Amino acid sequence: MDSPFSARRLPQDRESAPAWEQAEGLRWRCAFARAAETRASGDVGQDCVVVARAAQGFSFCVTDGVSQSFFGDLAAAALADGLVHWLNTLEPGVSLESARASLETCLRELCLEVSEDVRNQPLPAELPEMLRQVLEQKRSIGSESMYACGRIWRPNPSHPHGHLVLSWLGDVRCRTWWTGQECKLEGFRTEDRWSSGRGILGSPGLFVSSLIGPGGRLDRVAVYSDGLEILDNLCQLPDNEGLSRAIADLARNPKSDDVSLVEVELTD
Repeated sequence: MDSPFSARRLPQDRESAPAWEQAEGLRWRCAFARAAETRASGDVGQDCVVVARAAQGFSFCVTDGVSQSFFGDLAAAALADGLVHWLNTLEPGVSLESARASLETCLRELCLEVSEDVRNQPLPAELPEMLRQVLEQKRSIGSESMYACGRIWRPNPSHPHGHLVLSWLGDVRCRTWWTGQECKLEGFRTEDRWSSGRGILGSPGLFVSSLIGPGGRLDRVAVYSDGLEILDNLCQLPDNEGLSRAIADLARNPKSDDVSLVEVELTD
């Protein structure tokens, strides 16, 4: 396990414009913006972005809380933190089987932790009784979120081709490019999600590879919530200016959704 590692969660109560950062062998950018209605009401967003640097590489996660569940932002934040912590426990060169077993353990343990948070979550005293009843019914189901996350280990003497682990559940996008060409991943389903009350709904996607794979050399990875589905048909993602314009255009729609993104690029 890489130790220590420095994790950062983007604030869910305000916007974060896309900006590139860089460390040895990697550069990355994050973006977050609340839905128009959420921003107007001053509420927190239900997406969450967490990134973490460590000695050998970089971990990242985008989560999308389910608005029909109990405080989806609660699940989104806890799941993003928990998955980045899980990624940091993995050793470079971890196998698909070992990664899957430890992922399932992580998700089950998070259910227990977040279930306690859901039980203890207070409701505002001024809530109308009908809304209070609706929220209590949602509380019995739990807080839910979708996710996509990953970890990149740079090449080192023990693992000269580096290593990559990606996982996803739900419709948060996870895209990879190898030697300039996108390699499509599969299994993104809106009905799949992680639930504090109902457990893992669906089968988490998992991809494990060295950075030299069947599609060539890994160039970049991007994960983003369905609020940015306008990016789905683009062969390459826009630069920061173009991405900021796209996010601003989406925000002008009263029915817009939260948007969140992490893009990681190998630079050598």
